[in-house]
Amino acid sequence: MTDFRTLCAELLAAYERELDQTHSFDPSESELVRRARFALTHSKQPSLKEQALLAIDTAVADDRLSADVANVVRRALEQLDD
Repeated sequence: MTDFRTLCAELLAAYERELDQTHSFDPSESELVRRARFALTHSKQPSLKEQALLAIDTAVADDRLSADVANVVRRALEQLDD
């Protein structure tokens, strides 16, 4: 499963490097950079339920799980507390 927090941090670092190399503007002035930094410092990890629901969606999209089976599992997961 993709660690979206790590991915966001990597994308932010790459974007900041690109901004620095092009000298187009100060990265600290970028609204996107500000929002990404805030999200990385203030976001919580997804619950196991959220991770499972995402994994189901990914498996269906990758044709590793049928939509019918995914719907049954999704309905069961949605009954659980976060």
